[in-house]
Amino acid sequence: MVYQTLSIPFVFEQRDTTIPVDHWKWSLESRLKLNTEGAEEINNCFVTSIDYCKKKKGKMHEYLGIRVEHRPSKATTFIVAERVWEPSSSGSSSANSAETSRVASPASYDIPAQDRVVFTSSPPKGDRLLANLAFPNSSLPVLHLAFVLTAVNTIWGRYHVYETQCYWFATVVYESLQGLFNGIHTPHKSGRCQYLSCKWVGDTEKVVEEVRAAFNTTLNEYVEGQAQRAAKENEADMLRQALQASEERNRALEQQLGSPTT
Repeated sequence: MVYQTLSIPFVFEQRDTTIPVDHWKWSLESRLKLNTEGAEEINNCFVTSIDYCKKKKGKMHEYLGIRVEHRPSKATTFIVAERVWEPSSSGSSSANSAETSRVASPASYDIPAQDRVVFTSSPPKGDRLLANLAFPNSSLPVLHLAFVLTAVNTIWGRYHVYETQCYWFATVVYESLQGLFNGIHTPHKSGRCQYLSCKWVGDTEKVVEEVRAAFNTTLNEYVEGQAQRAAKENEADMLRQALQASEERNRALEQQLGSPTT
């Protein structure tokens, strides 16, 4: 697979560009709603596959590696979707240490999660591939991916080290996309949601159902909004055409009245 470089806002971005998922959704949606620069090209970008990946070292971070193809040119880019937590304090090391301790507490549910997309030109190397979803029929537009990522963040946007960490985020997004867009699941290796031989994510069926419902609501609102905008634009076009026709008739009448009689 050849990874090519295009310039499509919020899809083919510069390497290491990082955007929070809610801002990414808003940016894509706004361009499509207003039909501004890159809107047509964004509509031609589809997810072809998603890798469920795991780091080999440290906390064995899990994330989704997403291949996106620009259908007309066949150019492909790679986007990482993940949940992370980083100290927000820019002060002393003791302040950062205190915040880290608060995140590690089993009773702490008030830490905002940093759900984000990171743009790269090719897949990260050296990480373990645990599973893969394929979308061979262009069933997953990039905007719909942003809808799902934002739905997960909206439903539970808090970071809890024992419950809603990177493992939880990757699993919920993966399973939601698999069900919503008929992704073809291929397992590769064991170890999903595991650290130090312990499984860190329980049953996700209920939250996946919530994500699917939230996605459908968002999609319906978007489609209805686009239809209303199209109707208004069509009405405006008809009005412009009627005014143009009226002006042409007036000019023809003025010429007829101003011409000498025989």
